[in-house]
Amino acid sequence: GPGETASGVLAQLRLANVRLELANGAAALTAALDGRLGADRIRLPAASGLELQRAAWAGRGEVKLSSAPSVRWRGALTARTILPAPSARRFAGALPLTDAGKAALARALQGAEARAADLELRAGPGPLTLIAAAPVRLTAPGLTATLTPRRGASLFDAGAGGGAFDLEVRGPAAPQLTAQVSRYSLRPGGVEADTRFETALDTPLARGASLAAAGRLSLGTAGVRFAASDCAKVGAAVVG
Repeated sequence: GPGETASGVLAQLRLANVRLELANGAAALTAALDGRLGADRIRLPAASGLELQRAAWAGRGEVKLSSAPSVRWRGALTARTILPAPSARRFAGALPLTDAGKAALARALQGAEARAADLELRAGPGPLTLIAAAPVRLTAPGLTATLTPRRGASLFDAGAGGGAFDLEVRGPAAPQLTAQVSRYSLRPGGVEADTRFETALDTPLARGASLAAAGRLSLGTAGVRFAASDCAKVGAAVVG
């Protein structure tokens, strides 16, 4: 997408079943692919400076070279996600956590290992899409996040500028969270999502606080904002 950059790109591919087709004066070359794609660094400015480092994607697919070229690639992806410290602290600082909770979450957000066991890329002739056939997991010290694909929805669709997924976050470094993201879209400097979620967290005023709400969430350089679409449910195990 606009503003995205990649460096140290690596492609180790084998071609098979190469075919040349001629029809109505037009030529099309198709071939099966298998091997490994990789990059040392991929920067995604639309997501508040988020980077992927040491990305490796082993799999197989097909390429078609014609007047309407296309690529299909499917396999297992591993990468390290890096969120700059200012963005991590800004996000954690906007949440109603204790000071210790904010510091732990900010540290965890600055570096996580991402693993997608079955991820498919489709590019051309329509918009680029990413489809996850299995959950995508991110792990960091004190935090595990699992993104589960939603039935009939892409993890990312460049035509729509976003996608959909369900999310579960567990671990001592973050609020316990279960969320359904019916739609999200990347915007310059952040992301906007329609979501319904339930969370449990410790705040300066209460331990074991619980919150269930639905609405539109905005994350980015301007901070964190949530516009509720319905009444929220709030509870607490211990107050004060």
